[in-house]
Amino acid sequence: MRSSVLFFFFWTASCSLLTDVDSLKGGPNSEGGTDGGAETGMDAAPPPPPPPTCKTDGFACVAEAPSGWTGPFALFDGLATSAPTCAGATPVQVLASNADLVPAAPAKCAACACTASGVTCKGNFAVDGDNGGCTACNTPGTMTPNVCHSYTYGTVICGGYNATNIRFTGSATVNSGTCAPDVAKPTPTKDPFSFNRAEIGCQGSVTRVDCDSGYVCANTTKPPFAKGLCISHAGDLPACPGAPYSQRFLFNQSATDTRDCAACTCGATPDALACTATVVSSASDSSCQTGTMVTVPGCSSNYPGYAKLTIAPPGKTTCPASGGAPVGTVTGSDPVTVCCIP
Repeated sequence: MRSSVLFFFFWTASCSLLTDVDSLKGGPNSEGGTDGGAETGMDAAPPPPPPPTCKTDGFACVAEAPSGWTGPFALFDGLATSAPTCAGATPVQVLASNADLVPAAPAKCAACACTASGVTCKGNFAVDGDNGGCTACNTPGTMTPNVCHSYTYGTVICGGYNATNIRFTGSATVNSGTCAPDVAKPTPTKDPFSFNRAEIGCQGSVTRVDCDSGYVCANTTKPPFAKGLCISHAGDLPACPGAPYSQRFLFNQSATDTRDCAACTCGATPDALACTATVVSSASDSSCQTGTMVTVPGCSSNYPGYAKLTIAPPGKTTCPASGGAPVGTVTGSDPVTVCCIP
């Protein structure tokens, strides 16, 4: 404004100077002038430029944003693949949001597994004599695990004293143990998620030049932006502040991914798997430290003789496992309320 005043001052002074020179030369406005408006040799200065105005194409006076709100700005709401950027040096991006979350596939989770520790076995075992071919020929006797037994003629009778083999029968299963999951929960594998739509807000020049109180001069919108300007406020507000910004939208500026795998759980007791039963059979070692190793059921020719039964759990005893199912989903978060001029 000061520069305009100064320019006007100098322009006025120049005009006065021209008037004085014209008088001195006997111009048409001087007393007794006879030259009829002779040329002075000086052109008049142009008038000062008009002040800025909001009536220029591309600008309009619009209601300013209420306290706590951002804007006004132009809003794009469309396919994410068509989202523009805020072009130009003056416009700035004031909103970047998204909508229409594409349903995300559940997490992929490996099956849970449980292993038992401190496992013991139980079972019933028998022993009897045999004339050959490892077939029973008598009511068998019992066999206690981890005890070195002596089997002589008369203790296992089969066809009198003609037995040449001794036969071991029976089986064992897991009796007890403590179950625990191999992992607390499977590690989830998650596919990417996306949004079908995007919202971009671009704010251009905002001034109060040539607008009434409560209004600002702002850039008008052009496609692909919506026709009416908008304002925004962080959070999910139940209503817009009022006219002219009365058309309410709710967008999310980010997303929360809670997809995961549930914890693994185990049954109370191990699976009833078969335990391994073996016998050390010897014709002469009364301590059962050496001899022929026989897998039960099976036969040994060390009769009469000595035998010791051992039963052991499988290399890895498992337990009933459950859990590990996919849980959670992807939801929009960090909401922002946008209110536009319809």
